[in-house]
Amino acid sequence: MKRAFLQGGLFGVLLAAVTSLAQAQDFPSKPISLVHGLAVGGQVDTSVRLLAGALSKKLNVPVVVQAKPGAGQAIAIT
Repeated sequence: MKRAFLQGGLFGVLLAAVTSLAQAQDFPSKPISLVHGLAVGGQVDTSVRLLAGALSKKLNVPVVVQAKPGAGQAIAIT
């Protein structure tokens, strides 16, 4: 019983040591894409492009707006 407890404790310490070595990348590391499913030049497109400009300045990362109209906006969802 004591040996199983020590093995479990040792396993926990080793697991904590290994997981502390993993580090995430800085966010965002790539350009951001905003996709909407309505027509280019419409009210939603204009609003999304204004949002993208402000977001790009705030995050210092390029923000690309893609309009994919059609099929009841189902194309933009996929």
